[in-house]
Amino acid sequence: MAPYHISEDIVDNAIDYLFEHQMNFPDQPFFLYLPFGAMHTPHHAPKEYIDAYRGKFDAGWDVIRQQWFENQKRIGIIPKDAELTDKNEYVRDWDDCTEKEKAVYAREMEAFAGMLTHTDAQIGRLIDYLEESDQLDNTIIVFLSDNGASAEGGVDGRFNAMRGQDVTVRSEGEIDYAYEHLDEIGTELAFNHYPTGWANCGNTPFQWYKIWAHEGGIKDPLIIRYPAAIKDPGAVRNQYHHVSDITPTILDLIGVDKPEYVKGVHQQPFTGISMKYTFDNPDAPSEKHIQYYEVHGNRGIYKDGWKAVVNHCFVEDYAKDEWELYHVEEDYSEKYNVTDQYPEKLQELKEDFMHEAGKYGVFPMLRFSMHAKPENLSRQYAEKIPIAEKNLVFKHVRHAVNLVMNRSIGGGTSGKANHMVTAFIHRDSTEQEGVLYSVGQRFGGYSFYIKDNHLKYSYNANSIKHFDVVSDEELPIGDVKVAFSFILDETGERANVTLYVDDKPAGETVIEQLAYMVGFSTSLLANPYSPVTPDYESPFEFTGRTDEIILHQYPTEIDPLEELAKLSNIE
Repeated sequence: MAPYHISEDIVDNAIDYLFEHQMNFPDQPFFLYLPFGAMHTPHHAPKEYIDAYRGKFDAGWDVIRQQWFENQKRIGIIPKDAELTDKNEYVRDWDDCTEKEKAVYAREMEAFAGMLTHTDAQIGRLIDYLEESDQLDNTIIVFLSDNGASAEGGVDGRFNAMRGQDVTVRSEGEIDYAYEHLDEIGTELAFNHYPTGWANCGNTPFQWYKIWAHEGGIKDPLIIRYPAAIKDPGAVRNQYHHVSDITPTILDLIGVDKPEYVKGVHQQPFTGISMKYTFDNPDAPSEKHIQYYEVHGNRGIYKDGWKAVVNHCFVEDYAKDEWELYHVEEDYSEKYNVTDQYPEKLQELKEDFMHEAGKYGVFPMLRFSMHAKPENLSRQYAEKIPIAEKNLVFKHVRHAVNLVMNRSIGGGTSGKANHMVTAFIHRDSTEQEGVLYSVGQRFGGYSFYIKDNHLKYSYNANSIKHFDVVSDEELPIGDVKVAFSFILDETGERANVTLYVDDKPAGETVIEQLAYMVGFSTSLLANPYSPVTPDYESPFEFTGRTDEIILHQYPTEIDPLEELAKLSNIE
């Protein structure tokens, strides 16, 4: 199989779409939205891109962060008087790291850099096509990141980033394992993410990271190219603006008003403003005066050169939040918290946040333990699943179907949900086998399948442990009803899995270690991409006939064991 990378694939498709559009509708404009998976974990790239950076990060994040800061000033993308913020908590001193740790940390950053360069090459291919097809200078190109660098790799980085997202603790055995598999970092055999030290470096000169409302989480690069309106290409603009301003800017540039109705549906008003005024007037005062931010309880508000922000990530109670205040017009990097000097200004901004958040539907804020301190990580939401949503039924399923769900059955980020999967199948011989239902891949998930004429279930706890159960007896030929149930115990940290054949228990096991994260892919009748279990090779498509599959997630307001008895006709 030829090497595959989604960044290459989506650019190939984008070029195909543009070619077909130009051939068929040469006089009509086009809109192309190209969202790369990069630079989200896992950081994967062809080996030659990663190897090109070998040794480039051996100096460590302390030295390189200072170098990047000085380079930012040299090329003019930050003010000359900007100051570098102190290193964040949970970032180790590079000089205190062992040689083994340095080797792992450096390789994880090499993988990130290789992926970044590989992505840049794909963007270059698209730009080259626009130029070759004589469309480049008549195309408005908007290029931006969606958030600051992420600290999800934690203190030591993670060979398998699906094992956790806590930024505060060291991962036992992580360095030894990653060092032994150093050459697999950046390949399909790893779900790698770099340590917090490189995230802090990537957010130079700011503090904190993605999901924080500090500048390290929300201040992103934005590049706009449009020669018809921008006469000083490569110049920098310093006015304050927000991602909500992009659409108004595009419509302003092409001279089109936002329609009040689209296909009879009334359109919401813009929350942003056009940035066009900055294109030919680099010194114009900012026309964007106020903007709120909120993610997982971390929140902030900008107003006319001031910014109030709160780090809620490590706080149990909203009432205990401690707000910070920065005069960002003078303190570009948010280095100096001036709360004590300007208490009235802080109170004003806090009230402004309440107004803006209420206006735009922020409340109630989601409290989520991602990145929290260890003592807070056990807090999970017992999500209320409405009765009406508890069943998904697929009839006459013949081929593998990829499902995109906001709430996969027993999936999501934690996989901690009571559920049952039932399949009505027909087999003409004992050789017909394959996956009936799968969630995830080699880095975490579970699979319900038939192999060697037995019903099987395998639970992959993020590659740390596998828990398997096999039916006591071989499956009958012809029509048969097969199922499994997944029921958490009273602690919520272990689960009992039971197999059923024609409503009779056929095997069980206890899952003693739940995955931190499962999913991203939920499939019927196959396990594409990579196998959840080493018991088979992907995609392991089911070769029998499937008439119906029922995916059932138990509502939290009822007893799952009582519901299980109803579903399974069990006394």
